[in-house]
Amino acid sequence: MKKVDLSNLPRSAKILVLHTANLGDVISGSIVIDFLKKHFDKVNVYIRTPFQGLFAGDDQVIELKEVIKEKYDLVVDLDSTKVSRTLARKVGSPIKVGMWYTRLRKIKYSFLYSHQAQKLKTGKIVRDYDPVIELMGGVPQQRPQISQWDEPSAIQWIKSNINSPYVVMHFSSLIPVRQLPDELLFPIINFIKKQSLQLILIGVEKDTILEVVDKYSGYPLFNVFNIKELKTIIGHSCFYIGTDSGPLHLAAALNKNGIGFYGPELAKNCGNISDKIITFEKDFSCRPCDQNQPCPYNQRCLKSFDIESITSALDNLQSFAGKLST
Repeated sequence: MKKVDLSNLPRSAKILVLHTANLGDVISGSIVIDFLKKHFDKVNVYIRTPFQGLFAGDDQVIELKEVIKEKYDLVVDLDSTKVSRTLARKVGSPIKVGMWYTRLRKIKYSFLYSHQAQKLKTGKIVRDYDPVIELMGGVPQQRPQISQWDEPSAIQWIKSNINSPYVVMHFSSLIPVRQLPDELLFPIINFIKKQSLQLILIGVEKDTILEVVDKYSGYPLFNVFNIKELKTIIGHSCFYIGTDSGPLHLAAALNKNGIGFYGPELAKNCGNISDKIITFEKDFSCRPCDQNQPCPYNQRCLKSFDIESITSALDNLQSFAGKLST
């Protein structure tokens, strides 16, 4: 494997990282950005529009709203898909790093990328990006870390709506089998309410979330946040609760305490890397599954959790709840 020699590039070199995947992947791939920050003064990063602002608070990262035709000293494509390859072609660079999934792809795109790292087919999502760091002569860090950020609009929302320590929860999903079932959702909400903690629901599935808010007559709270606001809201929370999703990866990268529920997906593949996130999952032979099909087992992977063990974990997490910081 031909290595990339970063020692030949000055600290002022112009660097571009492309990552057009979903939020969890982008956060996982941020370990590559952190590695590059050790070698260069600034790192230009392009991610999808909904996630722009993820690196707010990091003075070494420059988020690009678009990729224009210009020259870079090093380009790293962490997605290496049709979308990201189109962007990689737009820019000039003597060193372009991509990822290959099959040997055929490696050969096919050898004209585009000067160096390619193999993307592993199995294993933890965060570890998918270790080969890129190793290709550049580095040692992968343990876990992703995202800078805390206080977005003024989010701080004002907290001051206007919250008068006690609060918990952030993401239970909904555009994929039905990934959504936390009512059998768990309502006992969790009831438990948090009894602890005199405020609860903020997050997510893009507005109708589903509002049904829950209406059921409880205004408790919990719900608002649609952009990524900067979400960083702020999660960052100031006591702890986080959620199913396998991008926000769970964000909470872990912000070093928050929390609980993560894994149903259709396996934590060993898609889970975050954090000793502060308590993982709940059941070992069923049907996992992982085709989430686009109706579940023939009535969502047993999520419905079979013991609510007592969950409330016990919540009780332990509550010990970390301090005064609301704004």
